[in-house]
Amino acid sequence: MRRGNLDELEYEYAKKEDEFVVVQGINKAIKRIKNDRASCIDHLVLNMPIKRYFEELDESDRAMVLEYPIKNPADLANKEESLLQEVRQKAEESIHEKKYWKALEVLCRELPESKELEMVNNEVSNIISKLKPDELMELKKVSANQTGTQAYWQAIATLADQEVARRDVLAIHKNVILERKILRATRSSESRSKVTTSNSHETPVSNEVKEDLNTKEYVTPDGGIENEDQFDDRVHVDSTGIEPKYFNKVILGYTWNRYNRTHYSEDKPPPKVPRGYRFKLYYPDLSPGTIPKYDVKRNDDTTSIIVFHAGPPYKDVAFRIATGPWNRTTKNTSHPFVSSFKDGILELSFDFKR
Repeated sequence: MRRGNLDELEYEYAKKEDEFVVVQGINKAIKRIKNDRASCIDHLVLNMPIKRYFEELDESDRAMVLEYPIKNPADLANKEESLLQEVRQKAEESIHEKKYWKALEVLCRELPESKELEMVNNEVSNIISKLKPDELMELKKVSANQTGTQAYWQAIATLADQEVARRDVLAIHKNVILERKILRATRSSESRSKVTTSNSHETPVSNEVKEDLNTKEYVTPDGGIENEDQFDDRVHVDSTGIEPKYFNKVILGYTWNRYNRTHYSEDKPPPKVPRGYRFKLYYPDLSPGTIPKYDVKRNDDTTSIIVFHAGPPYKDVAFRIATGPWNRTTKNTSHPFVSSFKDGILELSFDFKR
């Protein structure tokens, strides 16, 4: 067996094991909440994304999850040492929800003691809360290079880390609210279908439920809205051979910049525009050592053509994409630039600069 396949099997096994452990943790948290013996960690468990594990829960526990009042986990996190250790353990062990627990771990950290910071803590915290992501990163760099009043600058760096974590948790929290809404709508639809007497084998679904089920939106840390859709805007190219299988996505979204705040509202949001693309093309029969390539050519003022070329036995394939400068950052971003070919799979993932 190839090493790549072995690693993939091990990872899949680890994911299944993680899901089993998480389900057991949810069961225990629900039981303690029902018996009024819940600790803060139990409430944090029920505030995390839970759709992945929902069907594995008992019927009564599913009802409990849907009735549970969702709260912002950032407000639940405190500075108790016991909570920090429990959150840190979940961050180390988790696969699917690692970002959630990592962010909470940062929020649970205590600030280094600093008399200088104590005098201006509220003012500094207020300033940091208004910084943009790149400004927060710059503040951390500045803090690391300071030599005087070390405790003060360590505390500043920690506050910057906690602000980033707070925004991550807020984005996850908003997605959880949407997730629970969809689960409740789906459950309500299923309940209605059971009592509906009809000769039809189709399950009746309300327009509201259809709208919820089709919703794939999520909130970005900068307050914008994004969603991923399948993408297949093919362009014909003269090429012969086997057509490779592919699975592509386009990221559509908008941000509440000054123009959009002026001309649009939440009731009438701005139009979504392409903010990035995810390409996966499969070339299992390429000769050893052959690496597929891609080429981007300007089509018109707003679009470009990206052509993927692998050589025999595969034909070239091309797609029409939006034109814009690519963000090729690979670190400190939730959507890093990816361009790789491994185990017969060409993967290209990029966002546009914003």
